Amino acid sequence: MKTNRLIDLFLQLIKMDALSQHEKPVTDHIHDFLIALNLKPYFDKSSIKTGSDTGNLICKVGSGGDVFFRPETRKRIRA
Repeated sequence: MKTNRLIDLFLQLIKMDALSQHEKPVTDHIHDFLIALNLKPYFDKSSIKTGSDTGNLICKVGSGGDVFFRPETRKRIRA
């Protein structure tokens, strides 16, 4: 990914009003960004348990496994 495109994405995201449990504008934006890259992101059903307005956004890249970050620990977890 080109540096300018990554910076543009970051600047778009930080302008969004999306506090905890109200992150849907951010996840929708990232979802659309990934779709534009011909990837196949999807949402899990975690919002049922968390009460958030969106589930976790998951995207498999290439033949790699699902990878996500747990915000509370900042650790990379392989599913």
